[in-house]
Formats: sequence, C-alpha cells, structure tokens
Amino acid sequence: RRSSDLDLIDRNMLLLLAERQGLVRQIGAIKRRRGKLVRDRKREKSVLRTQRAGARDLGLDEEMIERIFLDVFGLARASQKGIVGR
Repeated sequence: RRSSDLDLIDRNMLLLLAERQGLVRQIGAIKRRRGKLVRDRKREKSVLRTQRAGARDLGLDEEMIERIFLDVFGLARASQKGIVGR
C-alpha cells in the first residue's frame, strides 16, 4: 500500500514536470518573438529563494531542494534553447 502511494506521488511529480515544460515552451516562444535570451538569472535566483523558504517551512533540506530546482531549470533551458536558439 505505501509503495503504491509513493508510485502515485512519483507519477504526479512527473505530470507536474510535464505541465511545467509545456509552459516553458510557451515562454520560449515569447522570448523568441521578443529577442530575449533563454537564461534569466534574476528569475532563477528569485525562484530559488522562494523554494528554499518553502522547503524550510516544510522541514525539507534546503540545499537538496535547491539542487532539484537547478536541475529543473536546466531542463527548462534545454527546451527553450531549441525554440529560442540562444
């Protein structure tokens, strides 16, 4: 029972990542039209700050959560580079 609960949570995490990637592609198209660069370091820092605070509030390891989000950002940048090209 517990392992099936974890399997469901894992599946939901993947679904959320796929949903996020859909938004990332839309944002990439907007960046292309506006001549923007893929990477937005200011936005990344803001998100990391918010997610680290959220992790702290939930009793999660802030460093680990930051590493996860850095990987998520890398996934997003890879998707957008295919759209924006820079």
